[in-house]
Amino acid sequence: MIRHVVLFTAKDKAYIDRIFEGLSVLTTIPQVPRLEVARNRKNDQLGNEIDVVVYGEFC
Repeated sequence: MIRHVVLFTAKDKAYIDRIFEGLSVLTTIPQVPRLEVARNRKNDQLGNEIDVVVYGEFC
């Protein structure tokens, strides 16, 4: 199994909702058993501002 995590930072915070909605379309792919898109609610330990997280598992 491969786990894939992608972190997105919006250049303009006004676009976070559009980014989230656009990435959420990926969850409709039937061949991907697990794919989650979420808004980040935690602070990065290094001070990076991560706005949206995509997590997927592939066999």
